[in-house]
Amino acid sequence: MGKIFYISDLHISHKNCISFDNRPFTSVKAMDEAIIKNWNDTVTDEDTIYILGDMFWCNTQKAIEILKSLKGTKILIKGNHDDCRDAEFRSYFKYIKDMDEVYDNGRKVILCHYPIPCFKNHFYGWFHLCGHTHTSFEHNMMENDKFEIKALYDRPCNMYNVGCMHPWMNYTPRTLSEIVSGYEQYLASTKTGEQAGTGGLHPCPYCGSSDIRYSIKSTTLQFKKAYHASMYCWDCNSYGPRVLYKSDEHRHDVEHNENLRKQAESLWNRRG
Repeated sequence: MGKIFYISDLHISHKNCISFDNRPFTSVKAMDEAIIKNWNDTVTDEDTIYILGDMFWCNTQKAIEILKSLKGTKILIKGNHDDCRDAEFRSYFKYIKDMDEVYDNGRKVILCHYPIPCFKNHFYGWFHLCGHTHTSFEHNMMENDKFEIKALYDRPCNMYNVGCMHPWMNYTPRTLSEIVSGYEQYLASTKTGEQAGTGGLHPCPYCGSSDIRYSIKSTTLQFKKAYHASMYCWDCNSYGPRVLYKSDEHRHDVEHNENLRKQAESLWNRRG
């Protein structure tokens, strides 16, 4: 029985993605060749691979020629850039869907191109694989949601972005176990212990910066003014889990609440 692999957002032949994702290629040709080689060095014809959207950025005939060269049984979970109108193109996939639920060695996995932080049965240990956000601020937002869910329920949120440009993917199809372990290794590599960062805070898990600062913002809760506090990275503007503070006091008093800041710092260090 073959293995099951996943990958997303290959954007084969998409020149602008080289700069957008800061991909380590000097040309579209070099990028396409590396993606195809990594695929065929990893996947066999006995394996199944789920592509979670945005596979190509080229004409249909070129896409078909590349599909012919790629090993494995291919299943496409459509993204916003997938043109599936051509019958011959569709014939190279076992099936094409917008979303799917699959079993992978006893684990239930929700597949969608778009991230869904509150995906089905996330509270009960199911997994969700997605793509779409690349290395953008939206990716940081989704990672922040993931950490907030973990802080709220005291259990992991098994949502993993399998965009090919992420370090745990490295332009190569990965199994679910490889994705999870690679992601954890990546998080561990961005932390250097309790004394790392500013004031005993862990460095940013996204960019590695140690410039972590404190933020208070006003919000509305049931039509009443409230505040939420959090730590954030000055360099990439990613925020940690928020602490909600219901108060009728002046903003100045809230900003000087040391207990509130300590809670925000604790949540920042608990991430990952």
